[in-house]
Amino acid sequence: MVFLARDIPAFGAKRYRVERGTAAAKGEVDASGLELRHPDFTVRIDPETGAIASLKSKRSGHEFVDRACGMGLNDYFYLLGADAKNAKRNGRPSVRVKEAGPLVASIIIESDAPGCKKLTREIRAAQGMDFVEVINIVDKVAVRAKEGAHLGFGFHVPQGTVRMDVGWAVVRPEVDQIPASCKNWFSVQRWVDVSNDRVGVTWAPIDAPLVEVGGITANLIGSQTDWRVWIQELQPSTILYSWILNNHWHTNYRADQEGVLEFRFALRPHSGFVPEEAARFGVACSQPLLAAPARGARPPEPRLRLSTEKVLVTALKPAETGEGFVVRMFGASGEAQSVKLGWQAPAPATTWLSDTSERPLKQVDERVTVPGWGIVTLLAR
Repeated sequence: MVFLARDIPAFGAKRYRVERGTAAAKGEVDASGLELRHPDFTVRIDPETGAIASLKSKRSGHEFVDRACGMGLNDYFYLLGADAKNAKRNGRPSVRVKEAGPLVASIIIESDAPGCKKLTREIRAAQGMDFVEVINIVDKVAVRAKEGAHLGFGFHVPQGTVRMDVGWAVVRPEVDQIPASCKNWFSVQRWVDVSNDRVGVTWAPIDAPLVEVGGITANLIGSQTDWRVWIQELQPSTILYSWILNNHWHTNYRADQEGVLEFRFALRPHSGFVPEEAARFGVACSQPLLAAPARGARPPEPRLRLSTEKVLVTALKPAETGEGFVVRMFGASGEAQSVKLGWQAPAPATTWLSDTSERPLKQVDERVTVPGWGIVTLLAR
């Protein structure tokens, strides 16, 4: 990732331009009937449920939907009360093509659904992008009874490992948790990855950070004082649920949730888990680029480049004193990296290790060591 700081009137300004380079052309996309076609994968909609019935890689031939689990991807479930066996699905949908391609292809799925006035789902792909976008619009009705809504994603990744981004760390459910951790639901930062040693898929729950593994398990209502109702040992599973809303607990505000709600997801099939790629994908989904007018025949040079893609810049901003830039880097690969910073002229005269105080603590040379899963803050003057 490279960063541009250009056209800034003063160091006090907070607006930055971020450049990831020109997307490689990967061929056209198109949609017709129940199917969306991309150069890397195909997507097919289930006419009975409106969920994704098939997500198939053209490169490996792998089918990422577990057809044996009884649901697809982005499958709607609504639960009144605490018994997950009573979860209800949406009605039979109507399906139409919104964009036929070649730049953007998308399919709209509309249906009635319990707990909603209307459920609208859009499945979309774009030329040059290697992932599927999922956009859910839930027109919620007010319900005071204990309720919850879940979107199921039944991934087919045999012997797959689930990894979750929890903010400066990657956690495997059950394996990397301390004793007494909650296993009925998980709070993730930007992405979840399901992979084996051959194939995998990175899933970005952009607007819904609560995730269940293996089933609808976030169905404990009220204050739970009996420790035995909580999951003690979570069995491995590649079936995920996004817990998009609930009113299960006692509150001091209105218990019903009414109005139009949007829940977006992104699915990126891949050939194997690479943590820094998952991290970049998660950031790209949660912080999309903004289009801006361009000038000249060539794009401007980035203000800063890193010598490795295994380290991500999570912040580039003017120092609070107005003297130079603060750069914050994250070791997204999980392995220590020696990083060289390449500045566009005018290059900083000195670079210092710093912290959240933004004080110069120790001067460094042109290379900096960033620990795996570690954060390093620099002050470049």
